[in-house]
Amino acid sequence: MHVMNEERTNPLRQLMQLQQAGPGMWSFPVTARVASRRGNFWGGAGLAGGIEAMETETGRPLIWATAHFISTAKPPAVMTMSVEELARGGSISQARATLRDGDSLVAIVDAALGARDGSRDAVWLHRPDVPPPGACAPVPGFAQRAGRITDEMEFRTVDGRFGPASDAAAAATGRVRVWGRMISAPVTAGAIAIMADCLPSVMYDLFGDFAGVSSLDNTVRMVSRAPSAWLLFEFGLAGLGAGIGHGQTRIWNETGDLIALAGQSFVARFQRKE
Repeated sequence: MHVMNEERTNPLRQLMQLQQAGPGMWSFPVTARVASRRGNFWGGAGLAGGIEAMETETGRPLIWATAHFISTAKPPAVMTMSVEELARGGSISQARATLRDGDSLVAIVDAALGARDGSRDAVWLHRPDVPPPGACAPVPGFAQRAGRITDEMEFRTVDGRFGPASDAAAAATGRVRVWGRMISAPVTAGAIAIMADCLPSVMYDLFGDFAGVSSLDNTVRMVSRAPSAWLLFEFGLAGLGAGIGHGQTRIWNETGDLIALAGQSFVARFQRKE
């Protein structure tokens, strides 16, 4: 395993206060900065932390990672994370990060990491033709300096209503497109995991009485690491059944490169009728 000390130079680790205690051992505090509006631990932050730790431990870039959420945590707690490199091949590693709040198992993040040189590259999912970020209105409710992780995100509406404070016209199609960026962190696999976890905000485009979610899983698949200040997120809900929502996200950069694919399933909650 590779041991690297990058906490002082990695903006995402600084944001999460993610620290390496030793080979295979990590921790970060559960504060309001990594919590949802309801006060629960932000699942995307757990996936991001696992990705950052596994990339460091293996010395290899993320290919895909999926987080299985077992329980949650609330501030003030300290999340401990153990990382195992389960198998290491010539170019690909299989790894696992296990997140705990004390004795409580919170999440398991499984991942493959690495790259193959000399392989063929091709893309069949092309970025839609949309206005650039500078021509799109900011999505209300983000970048508000309220001490939460959403303060670090900026989204700009392309089409559809995204989030509870949005005043954009509803598309009512289950698909919302927004430009997004992390204000103080560059585009990394971990940063994408945090922003892609906003997928359930599309529910506000469809239901006026939507009240929030609990994520069951969260997956990110990296296609390219081409640099970009802004990313285009095409959040799409595939279906809602038995109180469980399922959705997928396609992510491109400003020049049209397909950067990543993401998805999750979640328990959907609605306001109680009097």
